Amino acid sequence: VRDKTSDQPHTFIFMVKMEKALNKSKKRSVLPRCDQDSVHLYPWPLLWKTSLLWFSFFVLGLSDSIRGPTLLDLKDLINEDVSAVSSTFALRAFGGLIGCFLSGFILDLLSPSSRYIFIAIAQVVISFCTIYLPYSPNLFVMQIVSVIFGFFNGSFHTAANVLLLRIWNGHNSSPYMYAMHFCFGLGAFIAPVLSKPFLMENIAGEVFDENGNEIFHGEESIRQEASDFWTIKTLYPLIGISMLLIIPGYIYHFVQVLKAEKKEALVNDKKANESDEKENISPCKRYLVITLMAFYYFTFAGLETSFRTFTSAFAVSCSLNLTRHQAADVLAVFYSTFAVFRALIIPLSAFASPVLVLWSSLSMIAVATLSLSIWAQTSLLCLKLGVALAGAGIASLFASGMLWVKNVIPVTNKVGAVFTMSCSIGAQVYCMVIGSYIESHAMVFIHLMTGTLMSLVVCFCMMNIVANWGRKAQRREVL
Repeated sequence: VRDKTSDQPHTFIFMVKMEKALNKSKKRSVLPRCDQDSVHLYPWPLLWKTSLLWFSFFVLGLSDSIRGPTLLDLKDLINEDVSAVSSTFALRAFGGLIGCFLSGFILDLLSPSSRYIFIAIAQVVISFCTIYLPYSPNLFVMQIVSVIFGFFNGSFHTAANVLLLRIWNGHNSSPYMYAMHFCFGLGAFIAPVLSKPFLMENIAGEVFDENGNEIFHGEESIRQEASDFWTIKTLYPLIGISMLLIIPGYIYHFVQVLKAEKKEALVNDKKANESDEKENISPCKRYLVITLMAFYYFTFAGLETSFRTFTSAFAVSCSLNLTRHQAADVLAVFYSTFAVFRALIIPLSAFASPVLVLWSSLSMIAVATLSLSIWAQTSLLCLKLGVALAGAGIASLFASGMLWVKNVIPVTNKVGAVFTMSCSIGAQVYCMVIGSYIESHAMVFIHLMTGTLMSLVVCFCMMNIVANWGRKAQRREVL
């Protein structure tokens, strides 16, 4: 007689095999569905909004950087010398400072949908200023156009950085922030290449006085190209018109966000804003972080602007006595690594935190400034390597700082305006200081960059200490 218990092991084994078979079939049916869900779950509408900012930053990089390569042609159009036309750069920076200050207050009063229109209006004005600049009848009109350009350029940058953080609120915004600033760097990198076919040719050569200032000889040394099309009077309108192509996109998203605001009502929006405004630290420590970040951006702007502006001048004035063409090659090394590392940081930011990126960037700049302090005047190879490391390190400092601070305090438009204003002031101060010594004492440039790097390291250490101190105090209050 067979015992019923003798069938139990066979029954158990059969049930286990059936369960395994069912699990395999479930996995086969679920995996493709998961892949489809992952595609559908990606926030594609946020990416479309971000693509507007990417394109805007690219064309702004073109418009902002095209003035340097075309400076001589601009001065020939109004029969002025280089120093007179160069005053438009300072006035543009002054306009940007005012634009940053005012837009920080205005943007916080606007609804989220209205900020798209604000950016669209700023870009339209920048576009018309770019188109009209080479048609300015005299220096005074050119200076007015530059102030207006700077005002709306500063307003745009203040609004765009904060808008991107708001678009990706609740998501990892690092790759998108780095990509946005890469687009600006790409536009700045392309600008000199794009301008070459549109430049006038100089027959007699440039004439300089004993102080190194250019002597203008009117139209005698200038030969216009056979075709009037290939001039900066065509180049500037082409860039300006390209900036208008994206305006319908901003209007479309303004309408879409406005509809969403009406459907969701203002109650949900207020709750979201209240949740966003929750701070990890006390108000006193918040103001301390903002002050330290303002100093961070002040020194960052001084570092970046100085390398972009005075690298060529240093290569000519230092003991190496390089020619202008060789000095231009050294500056090209800086721009190359600057653009390449802005591109590389986009995929890397998915794995690396802003703190890690910042410390890595500061370390590269430290090696660069140290090597330049020792070997910049003795070896061309060391000069190029130091400049290359500086470009790589500086590339991600602005975006990484913005991404770091958003995890500590809410980045409102007023806070963003403070950071952008600090950049404008820093660029002006460093240019005035270094410009006074670069010809007579070239190494002042390198020594100031080394001191600036040390200030950045100390500042970032203090920022981390204050942030951690504030978080610990907040946790104690919760407990």
